[in-house]
Amino acid sequence: MPCCGSQRMQAGGIAPAGQTAGTRSVIRRETIIFEYLGETALTVIGHASGRRYRFDGHGARQAIDPRDRTAMMQIGKLRQVG
Repeated sequence: MPCCGSQRMQAGGIAPAGQTAGTRSVIRRETIIFEYLGETALTVIGHASGRRYRFDGHGARQAIDPRDRTAMMQIGKLRQVG
């Protein structure tokens, strides 16, 4: 029967034996912000991430997964602002 320690390790809370926090590779992603220039609401599903982005109206901003940036740039009513 597993103990709570093994469940934490599976969840990523504890490094596996032989690996310390300093040796684990950590992927850090930059924050990319897109602004919606249309008048009505818009929902976009990220091509790479599958994440759903909801823009409620003109001027709405969303943080975008960097993997979705290229596809978002193809949408005429969206522009990158950060």
